[in-house]
Amino acid sequence: SRRSADISLFSKLKLDLESIDEIIDRGDGNEEIMCKRSGIINNLNDLSNIQTMEVTQKTKIRWDIEGDEIQEDRQFIEREVSIDEINKEVWDCGTDKAPGPDGFTFGFYRRY
Repeated sequence: SRRSADISLFSKLKLDLESIDEIIDRGDGNEEIMCKRSGIINNLNDLSNIQTMEVTQKTKIRWDIEGDEIQEDRQFIEREVSIDEINKEVWDCGTDKAPGPDGFTFGFYRRY
């Protein structure tokens, strides 16, 4: 997959950079080595930028999908509730349920 190829390339570039840094640390660096190092750093930055863009794009896509679901839920919750819907829910509950916080059972509400 592309992601595993990117990870492999990233790892290879980091190893190459470490090798070049060891050469420079020994004092054996020259202009060619410095150019290679600069190229590797540029490649690492490019790869990092690509990965950042991909994550950003995935986040935007996920938000588009989840945002639509959230909007639908909000519209459902905020909609007007009809008296018929309330009556149906009250009548669908049994009369012998435990009393609510106000001390009344559904039997009381159904009767009055």
